[in-house]
Amino acid sequence: ANAVAASLADATGQRIGVLLGHDIRMLAGIWGVLKAGCTYVPLDSAAPKARLQAVIDEAELDIVVTDAISAAILDDITAGGHALSVVEVSDAESGHAPAVNVEPDSLAYILFTSGSTGTPKGVMQTQRNVLEHARVYSNALQITPTDRLSLLAHYGFDAAVMDIFGALLNGACLCPVDLKAATRPAAELAAAEITLFHATPTVFRFLLEDESVDWGSVRAVVLGGEEAQANDFALFRERFVPPAVFVNGLGPSESTLALQFRADHDTQLSGGIVPIGRPVAGTEVVLLQEGDGAALTEGGVSGELAVRSRCVSPGYWKLPELTAARFIPDPDEAGLVLYRTGDRARYLPDGQLAFVGRTDDQIKVRGHRIEPGEVEAALAGVPGVQRCAVVLDQSAGQQRLVAYVVGRVAATELRSEVQVRLP
Repeated sequence: ANAVAASLADATGQRIGVLLGHDIRMLAGIWGVLKAGCTYVPLDSAAPKARLQAVIDEAELDIVVTDAISAAILDDITAGGHALSVVEVSDAESGHAPAVNVEPDSLAYILFTSGSTGTPKGVMQTQRNVLEHARVYSNALQITPTDRLSLLAHYGFDAAVMDIFGALLNGACLCPVDLKAATRPAAELAAAEITLFHATPTVFRFLLEDESVDWGSVRAVVLGGEEAQANDFALFRERFVPPAVFVNGLGPSESTLALQFRADHDTQLSGGIVPIGRPVAGTEVVLLQEGDGAALTEGGVSGELAVRSRCVSPGYWKLPELTAARFIPDPDEAGLVLYRTGDRARYLPDGQLAFVGRTDDQIKVRGHRIEPGEVEAALAGVPGVQRCAVVLDQSAGQQRLVAYVVGRVAATELRSEVQVRLP
């Protein structure tokens, strides 16, 4: 990390792309960018080149931190029409990081997610907020240097941010497992003797299909990123032993961590619902009535979930209108911001919150946040397509995106065209 930071000594304050694998060099790259006083922008090596080019253009990147394996992906990709500068992470070491002064409100990272207009949308987060969210996450789970945390999410997701900083800032051990490359990822996690198992519900179910694995080292199963089901809690009770606890949470990229629900083997779910819980320390939530935006307190009535905190994202990169619509000044207290999540929730009789859907078209597929408008924009750009609509199909217990298209074009051609434009 120090060697990477030294290579970026003249780039302090800039945005730096990070294109690396799911391994220790990725960690060295991220920490090196931060030590240089820069902002890291994750790039996904599995994404099509057109998507990588779109993120590089949107973030206005000139430099990418990569390694010998991933560097070839950058062939033909440019920065404003000129070649990208490349800093390679290697086994070289340096004893000292550059002496830089980083302000708390400077950007730590920009995570690009699906955008409704067809262009990736960048969620910004500050140095101060990263530290605060890591502190809250650490305290909520009581992370100590003896813990061993799983790292399953790609480093371009905020779930990975919590794992990376939650582990390393506490002197704990981080155990990355590449779900796409591992032959038996569940066995790898068990062999690493993880104590904190953090995953989306879909990945949790997939890993628990390996019934030969002993999860005896795990003291907490932490789910998030998509809606958890009663069957997930039943699976936890069946495969994990007391005193292990079950934690379900909600924390969009814009607020990282907002709500948590905790349960043990004796907990009974009311109505078969896994709640998203109560606000974490330093955060309040408000349910807003559709239309007038008035606050709701009545149990059973649903409204848009808004997060009140000093540590929400400063907004979306180069999207001032969307930022103004989603991040509104708190009407009750100066200096606070209400982030309108677009999630709909309702209060349960015990005061906990339950997720009930979205107020817009955004969907989640296996933990991935997708704007159907982005897929529709890609389809509309294919010659022969007159009109199209993209919806989430959840029939037969599966989740898949389905596109309906009007025009003279074959389905195979549509798929091949969209594969080169979208992740």
